[in-house]
This record gives sequence, C-alpha cells and structure tokens, in this order.
Amino acid sequence: MGDKLLSCPFCGGEATKGMEDDGYWQLGCSSPSCPGCRGRQFGYRNLEGAMHHWNRRAGAEARELERVKQALKDEVNCMDDVW
Repeated sequence: MGDKLLSCPFCGGEATKGMEDDGYWQLGCSSPSCPGCRGRQFGYRNLEGAMHHWNRRAGAEARELERVKQALKDEVNCMDDVW
C-alpha cells in the first residue's frame, strides 16, 4: 500500500491524516461537505493500520478515480504542447 492515502471514496477529496493529543491517528476526508463521510475522521492507534483500513475502504473506485485524474492531467499537458 505504501505511504500514500487514496482519495475519499465518496467525493474524491483529498484524504488527511494527523495525530491527536490522545495518541490516535485521525484519517478522513478534507471536505466537510462530503456526501459519504461528511468530514468525519476515524481514529487508529498505529498509522500503518489506519492507512491500510482507509485505503482498503476506499477500494477500487478511488484507485480508478486516481487513474482517470492522472490521465486527464497527462492529456492537458499534451494539449499545452499543441497550443
């Protein structure tokens, strides 16, 4: 899985992580208006486990979204060369 968090599976927003004062890692979506998680964050004792669960929860849809976003960026960069 590496150390990269996949995008939110509900809105495609950027995933966030941070350690709270209670020692739990908080992972969630950066968008407070997300239709799925509504900006909620989920706490875990260790970061590796937290990231594994977030990325597993995100599933294939988020990976496909990442692939499509990259393809669009590549296409735009290609078009810049034409213009």
